[in-house]
Amino acid sequence: MKGALDYLIGEKLLNFACAAEQRPEFARELPRFLAEVWRIFNQYEIAGYVASLKPKQRKRLRSLLYLRCPATGRATARTGLGDGLTSLGREYAQ
Repeated sequence: MKGALDYLIGEKLLNFACAAEQRPEFARELPRFLAEVWRIFNQYEIAGYVASLKPKQRKRLRSLLYLRCPATGRATARTGLGDGLTSLGREYAQ
């Protein structure tokens, strides 16, 4: 399981997010990529994986994988294709 998490989240998601910062077409697809990550792995697998990482990488992945709810300020899992981009800005999602 850790190998799959390392590959899909630790490698592919981070590379995709880096590309999305420079290329709007990748930024538009990032919410779908994230939705697939959440479809493949459950919240406990993702949380456990992220918690096992070094602080810098852990912080980056948390900003990608979790969305702050404007009403409550609490973190919520990204499970849909809706809003979706915190670190990249909403201008790419249009």
